[in-house]
Amino acid sequence: MTPSLCYLSMLYVSLITYVKIQVSPVEPNEEFSNAYEAKFGKRPPVCSPNAYDIFNLLATAIEKAGTSPSKKPTTEQIAKELKKIKSFPGALGDLLVGDNGMVLSGVQLKMIKNGKPIALEH
Repeated sequence: MTPSLCYLSMLYVSLITYVKIQVSPVEPNEEFSNAYEAKFGKRPPVCSPNAYDIFNLLATAIEKAGTSPSKKPTTEQIAKELKKIKSFPGALGDLLVGDNGMVLSGVQLKMIKNGKPIALEH
């Protein structure tokens, strides 16, 4: 690689900004990661906490929407219960479901500087 190309690539990498999922101060994902590693013998893949949380949010809504053990809740009943969840302790921290049905959690903005990720302040 020529010196100028090397310099340009380093400059480009130094300008990358990205979003990282924010984890609560008590690091609940570490508890999730440790439990996963204990069960499967390896660290969880990067999106495992997301899938775990979404599955548990949905299971909670289905349970709350159920009218009886023999009758399945409707999609509308499940959606209604899902939107009622305002605080859910998940692997990614405390989650809530917005009025539009989107799961809300914190994020952290980071930038690559000198080859290392650094958190950007507000």
